[in-house]
Amino acid sequence: MDSVCPKCGSAVAAGAGYCPACGAAVAPAEPFAAGGYAPVNLPPVNTPPNVAGPYPGVPAAYAGPVPAKGGGGLKIVLIIVAIIVGIIVLGVGIVGYGVYKVAHSVKTDSKGNVSWNVPGGGGMSIGQNVTATEDELGVPVYPGAARGPGGMRVKNKATSMIMVVYKTNADVDDVISFYKGKMPDAVETTNSGKHSAVLKQGSEADQITVVVSPPAGQDSSGTNIMITRVQQPGK
Repeated sequence: MDSVCPKCGSAVAAGAGYCPACGAAVAPAEPFAAGGYAPVNLPPVNTPPNVAGPYPGVPAAYAGPVPAKGGGGLKIVLIIVAIIVGIIVLGVGIVGYGVYKVAHSVKTDSKGNVSWNVPGGGGMSIGQNVTATEDELGVPVYPGAARGPGGMRVKNKATSMIMVVYKTNADVDDVISFYKGKMPDAVETTNSGKHSAVLKQGSEADQITVVVSPPAGQDSSGTNIMITRVQQPGK
């Protein structure tokens, strides 16, 4: 293909090294590639990274949810049930041992009097065999009164209590008058309809109560006298 002289612009035949008009040197033209286009050298293009990854912080592919291990909830329930059963068994054992100790410490005689020792010190007695001196009761027994059907004595580290019942053929009002004279500081509660009285004297640390009442129920004779003394030294 003809070229053009760069100096005078005249046509120069293909392959000629000089211009026929002005004699200027002309460089041979670059041959064209097939199709009429000259080849063009392009800079290299960076190949994009693999779209499949891996990329920092991005998983290569979603593997789906991880299946949870079965049986975990059931194991927890079984453990809780086992603990509850263990506590119940332990509680029953403690109660059973306590009942065993009490049963073997209780004594009953032919008259129905009951007594037993309390673990750790002290004890209790119930029945007609319970006796007490006037010093223990804190007040005198009504003259001529006999031991009645009931009595109780309790003693532990904090409390001492004694209760004794007496009977007398004296009139209720005479017995009430007697104890009013022996307990001048007592607080009295009187039920005039039944001719009975409750006399209470002392403090919470040492309190004496005397109940005087007429016969009641199957007991149709005599006057009942119940004397109770409660002592709590720590009060």
